Amino acid sequence: MEVEGVAKRHGIDLERVIAIYKRSPDTGFFPVLVPFQTNLDRAIAILGKNKALQLFETEDLSKLEERVFLVDEINFSPPPLYSLDELQQVLEDFISYLLKNRVHLLETGQPLTKFDRSLWLDSQLANLYHFDFPRGFPPPPKKDSDRLKADRGKILDLKVAILKILSRAIKRKASMNLWNDCLRILTETVSSEEAEFYLRMDQFYIGYDVTDRTDKGAPEEIPGLDRPGGFTDLLEVIGHIEKELTIGTLAETRNALADLLTFGQWNRPLLFVSNYFEATEHPLRDTLDSALDLFSYLELKESDFWENYPNRVKEALENEFYGDFIYRDKVKRKFIHQFEPQATNFLKLMKSYFEATGRPPRISISEDEDTKIQGQYVFHQEGQIWTTTYNGITKRFEDAKGFHYIAYLLENPWKEIRVLDLVAAVEKQTGQSAGSIYGNMSEEQLEKYGLRSSNLDDSGEILDKKADKAYKLHLEMLREQYEANLSNPEKAAEIKEEIDFIKRERSTSKVGGRIRKFSSEKEKAEKKVSKAIFRCLKIIKNGHPDLYIHLNKALRPITDPLRYSPDRPIDWITQ
Repeated sequence: MEVEGVAKRHGIDLERVIAIYKRSPDTGFFPVLVPFQTNLDRAIAILGKNKALQLFETEDLSKLEERVFLVDEINFSPPPLYSLDELQQVLEDFISYLLKNRVHLLETGQPLTKFDRSLWLDSQLANLYHFDFPRGFPPPPKKDSDRLKADRGKILDLKVAILKILSRAIKRKASMNLWNDCLRILTETVSSEEAEFYLRMDQFYIGYDVTDRTDKGAPEEIPGLDRPGGFTDLLEVIGHIEKELTIGTLAETRNALADLLTFGQWNRPLLFVSNYFEATEHPLRDTLDSALDLFSYLELKESDFWENYPNRVKEALENEFYGDFIYRDKVKRKFIHQFEPQATNFLKLMKSYFEATGRPPRISISEDEDTKIQGQYVFHQEGQIWTTTYNGITKRFEDAKGFHYIAYLLENPWKEIRVLDLVAAVEKQTGQSAGSIYGNMSEEQLEKYGLRSSNLDDSGEILDKKADKAYKLHLEMLREQYEANLSNPEKAAEIKEEIDFIKRERSTSKVGGRIRKFSSEKEKAEKKVSKAIFRCLKIIKNGHPDLYIHLNKALRPITDPLRYSPDRPIDWITQ
């Protein structure tokens, strides 16, 4: 029995040890850490028999056991006890480290050097699904290995983009949009099928994935195998940063400990004692106890966070990640050239409606003259002429700005479109100045950066400063998207074009070094758009009455936001 073993090892009266045993916590006795090494053994080795026994006979043993454990956790468990400023700097250094090791990571899945600023990040994210398995443990099947190797570039770019978002959030001490910002990058980079594949590979490497940390029959963690730096590892780091920003378990404890810390290998913050018993006679014990009690309280709150986090990831996988939809059917060859664009436009229409409303549109097909499809619905430009087809009747009109606005609204049925958005989109298409970079910002984006469309009616110095900050944040977000899509040249070029456009337009949106007031931009845009649309509706009324009746009923061209709301889906050909 361990009680007798402790008494014999140290020549202590057995009855005295039994008395300690009877008042010990629910574990019955302090657990054996290693053979012949209970916490009482540890205390005796540091304090001597008499002081150790006196400590165990007078202290609250439940609290003592907890504090012994917490000191060990602070000193030895990753991640380390960083303050938020330290954590932000370490993330920035780690981003540079990954980029410097990019070539070797893509070739081998492992970096050329160690990241000596943080053992935590080095072990958690430095790898890229490597295949350096210990002897006797085969790597994943060849098919899976080949796919993981081919995806290394994508995963590395994803890591860098996510880490930049995390670093920026820590710098601002803001967690409100952190999960959504990370999820936006994740879903743009990885499909639902790819995410599920990576999680299955995580089960192979580490025995679990982030959606369920319990073992579901996957192999146990392979001894001596470095973590893959995979999807689970990245999601856990996202969770850790969000947890630190919202709860602050490590950062708050770090601040409470203040001068009780030293720095060890890997620049890791450590307590001034290697175990709690060394502090029991130290003059700063009360300070240490208060910090440990805070740590224990925050860990309790943290446990609720981690209990909910896998469910949040699973919900995102089920609802937010994109999946491929493929529909195949047989169509007579003579109809394919007509059927394919019609079917494609209809599916795009359905997709837009689903994403805007969360439900399918009502579709009715009847032989009534009002709803019968008698030909294509056309509203597109051919040089200086606009061709319009509705109810089987085709009419052509000379080019005017209002036709461009109407065509854009027809392309986006049931969507509410801000006037500034409409002006920016149309004038960008026609190669003219958009007048204001903020025309590209949706209501959601404006609100995200502390602005609202209602603010755009106000003027003054305060609004200008908010607008300038919104511009900078929007541009920074685009730059991150650009870096995250370097492996996709087409997508990167598209984002780069938008970055250049915003830079160019901002240079024209200043007067005397200050950003133009929103009020003048918005008022001018409303008058300009309404006048242009009504002018064209009048032209259409005289030349194509059927089309005019439809547009007059379905268009809302006066009140901001604008909207085209047909009573049934219509697959307009506008290009």
